[in-house]
Amino acid sequence: MVLVGLFFSSFAYGEQKYSLGFTMRNEYGGTTTATKVGSGDEVKSNEARFGIKRARLDFKGKLSDKANVRIRHRFDKSSDKMGNGKSGNLDFAYMDYKFHDMFTLRIGREYNFHGAAHGAFYSRDNYYSRPQGWFHFLNTDGLSGHMNFSGNKVSLYWFNSKETMSGTQTSPKAQGFGLLYRGDFGMFKPVFSVFNNPKGPRTETTETIAGPLTRTTTAGKTKYTGTTTTTETSYEGGVADMAISLGGQVNVAGAEIGLTIMDITTAGQKVGGTQMKDTKLSTVGLEVVYKVNEFRPVLMFSSSNQKQDGNDESEMKWTKFALVLEWHPSGGGPAWYAGYSQDASESGKASVTKVTQSRAYLGAFLDASKAF
Repeated sequence: MVLVGLFFSSFAYGEQKYSLGFTMRNEYGGTTTATKVGSGDEVKSNEARFGIKRARLDFKGKLSDKANVRIRHRFDKSSDKMGNGKSGNLDFAYMDYKFHDMFTLRIGREYNFHGAAHGAFYSRDNYYSRPQGWFHFLNTDGLSGHMNFSGNKVSLYWFNSKETMSGTQTSPKAQGFGLLYRGDFGMFKPVFSVFNNPKGPRTETTETIAGPLTRTTTAGKTKYTGTTTTTETSYEGGVADMAISLGGQVNVAGAEIGLTIMDITTAGQKVGGTQMKDTKLSTVGLEVVYKVNEFRPVLMFSSSNQKQDGNDESEMKWTKFALVLEWHPSGGGPAWYAGYSQDASESGKASVTKVTQSRAYLGAFLDASKAF
């Protein structure tokens, strides 16, 4: 409440400025998916379609010399949507109050830049699916303090614990903590982050349809129904996930080279009195962007490995890469791109499952803003 009071009382000081930005990415692409289980035959499927990969409206306001506000809404319904699942497509909604040139306090929803170089410097996350664990604690509601020292920035975060993949909150009352360092030494910009995500007690409800199934067809649509079984699973608390990343960006001869090394430990909780094992995920990511007049070749690569302690059969591996050529016309307007990407995954030991998804695509993106 004190921060909100300071925020609104500062309106009388300094000039007010506002801007409204719009970002859109439209694409046509073809996808081939190849799946092979154990010694069985490889099964392939193909798909080609147009799609809106991104559409966002971004409002920024300088309300005074001390107070700023930002609200960003996302219209696209992509599978890698960001947010904590409570406010739909609201990416950002925060207020800044500058106590000093070296210290700013922020409250609301914002990025937590876990993922080192990728999160801090790049936004080309639609060229291929995000590396495993990227943005592990992205877009959370909370409070953060940002300190600047000669271009070097240290941020401390206090935020609501992130939800699980199933949409269930890890703890209704727990808050996590994070630290981010972003340096600037001219050609070299290091990034380091560490985030803690506590998990308290919770209960998840799962509904399973059991047989025998009944088939009904209405207006050409087939529906299967059966007996529904409801299962409740109770998780005990007292553990926390931990995510650490180290990386940076180097600018050399017109090329921007970003590297990330990341390690995430997902703590095992007690389920029905049984202690689950921790799961560890390690990822290495590389991104290279080279500028040649109006053209920008882009290379993206990542390799990930995940395994539950003491369970070799749980091991999973991912390898992802993308090659893209961007064209940014000197006259302005949308930029165009063409590219190829491949995501390969491998899971299991006794019977290995391999899935490879290859994409070729052509698209355009627009990033425009208007000050008023």
